[in-house]
Amino acid sequence: DHAAKNPGTTLRLGGKVVAMFPQPSADWASSADTNTFAAKEKNPYKRKYMLIGAAPKEEGDLARYVEESARHFKDRVPVFQVFNEPLDTQYSLWRGQGYGMKDYLRLLGVARAAIKKAAPAAFVLSGFCTPIRSWAEAFTEGGGLDLVDIVDWHSYSSAPPESFVSDYADLDARMKAKNAVRPIWLTELGVYADDEPNSLASPAGDSAMNN
Repeated sequence: DHAAKNPGTTLRLGGKVVAMFPQPSADWASSADTNTFAAKEKNPYKRKYMLIGAAPKEEGDLARYVEESARHFKDRVPVFQVFNEPLDTQYSLWRGQGYGMKDYLRLLGVARAAIKKAAPAAFVLSGFCTPIRSWAEAFTEGGGLDLVDIVDWHSYSSAPPESFVSDYADLDARMKAKNAVRPIWLTELGVYADDEPNSLASPAGDSAMNN
């Protein structure tokens, strides 16, 4: 509320803002068949995100949107993130709809070119959810490191935080092998612990998520 009533507060206090392009489409630009979604998914909230999470009919629409947005914010926003948790969630190139890493990398390339055209000094940030290792191999081997300045992951688990260490070490090794080391940002992290005894983690999708 304070930020809404005092625009620019974050910047005045020296904070840096990351802008995200969360979905690859708008409802009018989506390549998805709404009738198919209606038959497969009864939840209207999920149908909406499956629609805007599909690839755009015209990649030029995505490019123009990203370019104009980057130009508008370039003096205030140093980092632009391309999609929120692609492949792993219904709201961005969901693998359950047949999308794969090649689809993400293709649209990431479209977005990167548009960002750099409008804001050459801006950094491009990827955006993945767990499982980390499976995406890391496909991303690095598919040329993803050439398309981003920073690699970002969202890590959620019913296991202890230490369980992430080997996956991040694997990603680091893959980047070094490509001679393309990028900073790793962890912008979302969740280890569920609302159970009893409270020293143990509980599965994702528990009461903390449902409420």
